[in-house]
Amino acid sequence: KDHPETAITLANLGNAWSSLGDYEKQKDHLTRALEIFEKHYGKDHPSTGGTLGSLGNAWGSLGDYEKQKDLLTRAIEIDEKHYGKDHPQTGATLANLGNAWGNLGDYEKQKDHLTRALRIFEKHYGKDHPETAITLANLGNALGSLGDYEKKKDLLTRALEIFEKHYGKDHPQTGATLANLGNAWGNLGDYEKQKDLLTRALRIFEKHYGKDHPQTAITLTNLGNALGSLGDYEKQKDHLTRALEINEKHYGKDHPQTAITLGSLGNAWGNLGDYEKQKDLLTRALEINEKHYGKDHPQTAITLTNLGNAWESLGDYEKVTTLLTRARSIFLRCYPPNHPYILQVNAALILASKISNSATIQQACFGNPKR
Repeated sequence: KDHPETAITLANLGNAWSSLGDYEKQKDHLTRALEIFEKHYGKDHPSTGGTLGSLGNAWGSLGDYEKQKDLLTRAIEIDEKHYGKDHPQTGATLANLGNAWGNLGDYEKQKDHLTRALRIFEKHYGKDHPETAITLANLGNALGSLGDYEKKKDLLTRALEIFEKHYGKDHPQTGATLANLGNAWGNLGDYEKQKDLLTRALRIFEKHYGKDHPQTAITLTNLGNALGSLGDYEKQKDHLTRALEINEKHYGKDHPQTAITLGSLGNAWGNLGDYEKQKDLLTRALEINEKHYGKDHPQTAITLTNLGNAWESLGDYEKVTTLLTRARSIFLRCYPPNHPYILQVNAALILASKISNSATIQQACFGNPKR
């Protein structure tokens, strides 16, 4: 049980569990493999570095992005020392570390790491290789997080062409890129295109992973939001309810992915006019995000914004102003001043202030309305 060959099999088995959506088992197998490699080869060996990288990604899938970043930082130091700064293995770890920084809300660092990785892959593999396409897709998502939705769409379109050529139109990697491209079109306001691309992605995931897989749940969440943008709030609610059941089963009730679905489901209930339910679900989502990301993370700010909207519907403008002001201060630290999130929260604060002032004036002039 303590031989390097056993460790290689443990690592491969761990990654197989990842493909099945069982990240706890992935983490456990890779932790055992890492212990063997460190004992036999030392903490500075390429096999140790590769296992650190995979284990970091496992922790990321479980929502511990600090641990993901720390393990991948250790891995990149080993890769650069043994392979050099221009090697494909270094590029792969750079890309994963970039995504870890993105999970922690530092999208500039994510973009920089992925840009470096892309240069390495284009040089070693060419512009038409699947490894290049994976990095194009991740870089597109990073640029989308920074508010550049056109660039996001363009990079994901390039990635999709490569995946369809190499893997076919029915492959999970094609499905993942279809889903991200759908969300890019949604960012640009084309919800029909978003819906169509996400529907294609969902069919691929249900076929390859099954109807109960976390990847299926992510696509159900995004498709539900697209349907909500098109005004079909019942379908939005139904898709998100399915997604929440899957996420709670696979990740538990306290995971960031569960929080994303809770927030979206809260907004669906708000669209259906149940603002109390919207407020309650978003409050749960906020508690999870603050616990996992901290009070100063963009994902926390997004939930603060949505919760502010719920309180606005309930008529509590003092709470609205408090929540949106908190969200705005986070966005200003994380994004450029012209980012859509900042523009949206500024507009919402101005509107809340006007309505609140109007209500105050009305009360001063006429007193509280009789019920």
